Order: sequence, then C-alpha cells, then structure tokens
Amino acid sequence: MRNPKRETTFHFKQFDVSNCRSAMKVGTDGVLLGAWAFSNMVKCDGSFRILDVGAGTGLVSLMLAQRIPTAVIQGVEIDSDAAEECAANFLNSPWSDRLSVIKEDFTTFAETQNEAAKFDLIVSNPPFFTNGALSPDESRCKARHENSLNIETLLSNGARMLTEKGEIAVILPAEELERAEFHATIAGFVISRVCKVLTVPHKKPRRVMLQFKKNCINNPTLKKEMSELILHDSQGYPTPEYTSLVEDFYIKIH
Repeated sequence: MRNPKRETTFHFKQFDVSNCRSAMKVGTDGVLLGAWAFSNMVKCDGSFRILDVGAGTGLVSLMLAQRIPTAVIQGVEIDSDAAEECAANFLNSPWSDRLSVIKEDFTTFAETQNEAAKFDLIVSNPPFFTNGALSPDESRCKARHENSLNIETLLSNGARMLTEKGEIAVILPAEELERAEFHATIAGFVISRVCKVLTVPHKKPRRVMLQFKKNCINNPTLKKEMSELILHDSQGYPTPEYTSLVEDFYIKIH
C-alpha cells in the first residue's frame, strides 16, 4: 500500500513537486541523478534537447531545467496519473516554456520519433526490481519493475534516438553495473562516468550512477571518470560532498 504519511508536495529552492498521484514518489535516487547527470559537460551557448524516460513527478527534468538554462526537456511517462501530475509540476515551474511530457510507453515513443529530431541527452531513473516480488499496487509495480523498462531497452532505443555525440545518464542498484556494461557495449556505448553511492562509510555501495557516451568504443583518449559519493558520515550527518552536490536544490539537507 502507498504510505499515507508521505508528503504531498516537496518544496525545493526554485520549484515545488506535487507528489500525490505518481506511483513513484520523490526520493533520494531522483535528486542524486538530477544533480549529477551531465555535470561534467562544458557549458555552451547552444540549446540541448533532453529526454527524461519514466519522468514520474518530473523531478529530474525540473532539476535539469534549473541546472541547464539552454535545455529543452521532453518527458515520457507510461502511467496516466503520473503523466498528468508531471505536466502540472512543469506548468507551475519557472521553466514551463522548456518542459513538456507525453503519456506513452517508451518503446512506442522511440519507434515514432522523427529521425531529424534527435536528443542530445537522455536521462532515466528506471525501474530496477529485476528479481524481487511485484508490488501489489499495479501502477507502482509498473513504475518499479523491469517488465516495463530495463537497461537493455533504454540503451538500444537510446542509441537510435541520440545525436552523434549523445549521452545517457542513469541511476541503478550497484549490483547492476556489470550488466549495464554488457548492454552498453552491445548498443554501441561506453561508460564514461561511474559514481558509486554509499549511504554511510564502510558499507557496500547501494546505488551506482552511470553516464554512457555514444560512438566512443574505439576512442583511446576517452578515460572513464570514477568517483564515490558517501551520503552521511558515521554520525549520520550529510557529508560535505553530498551537501555540495545537492545544495542548489534542497532547502534543508537531511
């Protein structure tokens, strides 16, 4: 069952996120990805077309809109309630002219895209319960279970939808890294950035954030950027690294 005590609206420094109808609620994974994805890019004057796959409440799109003033962001979301809530969150944000969302299955959306209108960047906080029990809540199951979207689908479709030098960023369970590397190679990507996320020191990473670069498999000059992010110290306080990553968004960092 959904938790009735969850906050209905999350207030960030520059935008609010209604959190009532979407099966997948605002959480740390989305905030981390929204703050980290493509943060290594060199700023330029040209516009970016970004696709947010499984947009949910629109959190990641809103964070990217705040971070990248030249970004035009399209969300795609399979769940009707989530898509409607996402659209409302976009409309109520300072960047409503650069944000849009469509209610559609990602594979169908990919098949109908115009070859002339490719994306520069794709971001996704995809479902990742590949072996666990299905949630009794159908919409939450659809949002969180790999029956709806998996890393293979994201990369194979993404390869066709991206521009020549396009990139994809995702957050996954740490144990999915090897699988992601395998499917990246098949789809013609290399992993250019890896950030392992630990909740506290001396624990195994629970999440990994990955950035995939297209058409760089035979590029000998490309070096993989490896990093580690610890969220809280041994006393439970946010680490300086975590604070630095999210301080432009959170009103108060827990």
